Amino acid sequence: MSPKLSIYSPFVASYIETALWSSTDEDGTPLDDVRYCTAEFSSEATRKIIEDCESFIKLSAGILDANTSGHPVAHDFWLTRNGHGVGFWDGDYPAYIGKALTDLAHSFGECDLYFGDDGKLYIS
Repeated sequence: MSPKLSIYSPFVASYIETALWSSTDEDGTPLDDVRYCTAEFSSEATRKIIEDCESFIKLSAGILDANTSGHPVAHDFWLTRNGHGVGFWDGDYPAYIGKALTDLAHSFGECDLYFGDDGKLYIS
């Protein structure tokens, strides 16, 4: 059984960093821009992010091996699941591992970050 993750876990932190970096507001400003440095995630978004990361880690345990230890797995999870044009399948992993991780990431479906009326970040 894998340990419970928190928003401060390295995997989750990398996933969030990638989500912010690759997402924009309605004006096209990246969400990792300094003007958003104090934005908080809603409790619902935090819970969803942690649950998705925990599930991905658990489900990928049989796929990940020594060949992936130096790769930014959380980064690639966000990018692959959301169709950003790079990720597990783009050649940085052995082909069979890249394909398996890509298929797994796609099974989670796409999601987006957005600001709610309360100024907090939510995930669709």
